[in-house]
Amino acid sequence: MFSKNIDEAVTSNILLYSGFSRTNDLGRYLGIDITNGRRKVQRYNDLLEKISRKFAGWKASCLSMAGRMTLIKSVMASMPIFTMHTDKLPVAICNVVERKQRAFMWGHDPDKRGFHPIGWNRICTPKQVGGLGIKKLSIMNEACLLKLSWRSLHETEGLWVKVLKAKYGHRADWRRLAVAKQGDSDTWRQLAPI
Repeated sequence: MFSKNIDEAVTSNILLYSGFSRTNDLGRYLGIDITNGRRKVQRYNDLLEKISRKFAGWKASCLSMAGRMTLIKSVMASMPIFTMHTDKLPVAICNVVERKQRAFMWGHDPDKRGFHPIGWNRICTPKQVGGLGIKKLSIMNEACLLKLSWRSLHETEGLWVKVLKAKYGHRADWRRLAVAKQGDSDTWRQLAPI
């Protein structure tokens, strides 16, 4: 894969002498797509399909409310966690997943509208204040990225931290002073403003 700033003649020579072929798709690593450029909603279709298959395999009408809540908390809420540790999920993806969770909780078809007697924001509050303790995906995503940011400050000997520091900041307080620019990596753009 080459930057758009590299001359085509240089690209051709590199391909000729190295024996490699050109690609625009880096594929997946540890279950996460390695992309070049902006992350789009379509990139998360695999996650949505995986969640939809889980919901389709369960019969909400055969489960009690407690059983449905347990499945939502233990299985549905944990499926996007791995992705949320490195990516900021688009709001549209969070909304789709939460809509599926709501429909399953109330025993409805996720593709149809149904009556929900209690608002989702109330359900997502902690049990101590009257909610059911389901975590909102956007808040969980923010927490996962904050954890990554914290690790970048405290795990200074990690290779990934050394690479970020070498590329984006050379001072001792590099994380506080560095800012993300348009052409920077997605990981850095997510960490720099935190």
